[in-house]
Amino acid sequence: MVGELPSARSSSLVIELGQARVHVERGVDDELLARVLRVVGSVC
Repeated sequence: MVGELPSARSSSLVIELGQARVHVERGVDDELLARVLRVVGSVC
């Protein structure tokens, strides 16, 4: 599930994978985000 943080609608996204919640700041490197999501997905 992907959603926006209510307190920072223009700067952050929240991605929930199972029990994990990843807060993503706008402008984050796509390759870094992909690696983080692979790791989170593998442990959930």
